[in-house]
Amino acid sequence: DYYFEQNNFAKADLSYAALIREKYLPLVPYAVYRRAWCAYNGGKTQKAVDYLKWVILYEDQYFGKTRIRNEALQDIARPLAELGLVEEADSIYSRFDAPVYRKGLETIAGYLLEKGDYNRAISIWSKLIRFEPNSPRSADIHLSIIQALKLKNDRKTLHSFLRATVAVFATKKEASKFEEPLRHTAYDLHNEFDKTKKSDLLPQAESLYLDHLKHFPTSAHAQKIHVNLARVYLLQNSYAAAAQELATAAKMGPDAKLAEDSLKQAVN
Repeated sequence: DYYFEQNNFAKADLSYAALIREKYLPLVPYAVYRRAWCAYNGGKTQKAVDYLKWVILYEDQYFGKTRIRNEALQDIARPLAELGLVEEADSIYSRFDAPVYRKGLETIAGYLLEKGDYNRAISIWSKLIRFEPNSPRSADIHLSIIQALKLKNDRKTLHSFLRATVAVFATKKEASKFEEPLRHTAYDLHNEFDKTKKSDLLPQAESLYLDHLKHFPTSAHAQKIHVNLARVYLLQNSYAAAAQELATAAKMGPDAKLAEDSLKQAVN
């Protein structure tokens, strides 16, 4: 441990290996666990996975009760993610109860998101939703998928997934968690249309504005949503619909200047 704390991982590894050779059974799992970190810090990621996996699978045979396994279950997530070993991760965590399985895979997905492996992260989160759709973590997992789709710049999938998700959670206590991503995605699509004039973006923004007004009609941002929806209708030459949205915005707070301007635009 002295060599380990001094970051001299090569010497530490030799010492832990000697301890294992002495076959002092109560300390074997601990020594293997520490060798895993020596390997990881030495750039031997696969070896680190092998050592941590050994601790997870065989600790009981050497000590009789768990002391290092929980740490190994937590720590193995990073090297597994770095190596992209998603199926092996599933195989390891599936040996344990639902909370351990869910936490393990969520941790893997988080690391994959960090390294930009969005498809694999999304695949894991989607699997967790299917595995336990009513989990207390379900809303947060959906939010993670939304974040990954944004980072991936997959607008089409983001649009459809976001609409479906908001509809699912509309009557649940977690519904408010989706107000901001719904609103910001609508703004992003609308702004992108203003820049590029890509024809598919405006209808997507429109549908998200309508979803926002449907599910969050009294939010602090509803007034601006009505105005933005009016802008969409004006671009579509739907003047009556635009006037209706602007008239509605004029009756709302909190922005008095926006309300006044909206009323003038509605009259025009």
